[in-house]
Amino acid sequence: MIKRFQMKRILAITAAVLALWACSKTGPQLYSGYYSFKTGGTVEITGTMQRAIGVVDTTIVRHVVAQSGQMHILPTGDNTMKVTLNITAGDPLVLDATVVDNTLILKPALQRVAVTSECTLDLIDYCYWEVSGTGTRYQNMVLFDLFYAGEYNQDGMKGIVTKSEISCIATENE
Repeated sequence: MIKRFQMKRILAITAAVLALWACSKTGPQLYSGYYSFKTGGTVEITGTMQRAIGVVDTTIVRHVVAQSGQMHILPTGDNTMKVTLNITAGDPLVLDATVVDNTLILKPALQRVAVTSECTLDLIDYCYWEVSGTGTRYQNMVLFDLFYAGEYNQDGMKGIVTKSEISCIATENE
């Protein structure tokens, strides 16, 4: 009698584990969906700046103006995807992506990026930089680390992006 009860219990637990395992998403299915997103952070630019004493080497930090909108992540092949960002009051952005070990890898794409300094938040510079990055799924969210690459030539400063600390939080729409 006890053995029969234990066998039913083991079978029920096994069935539950198999059901959960069968429903777990991997690869493109893990990311496929419709999201609301917000992006922001800073970039570090290293180069030269024209000063009264001449040209000096310098590093500056610029804030990337926050963006938000709707994101669609759609499968296009075995491990390939398209990520579209419909940016509110901005240009749309389409990125190709792949899924490797359940990490979404965004391939570089050219984006118009608005940046400002901490001191002059009302003065905005526009740069055309390549954006790429990686995303990881956590429950109903995808957290992206974005990387910008490109040149900066504004207000007497000429340089390149040497460091990016840009986050994008995408929450799945219900």
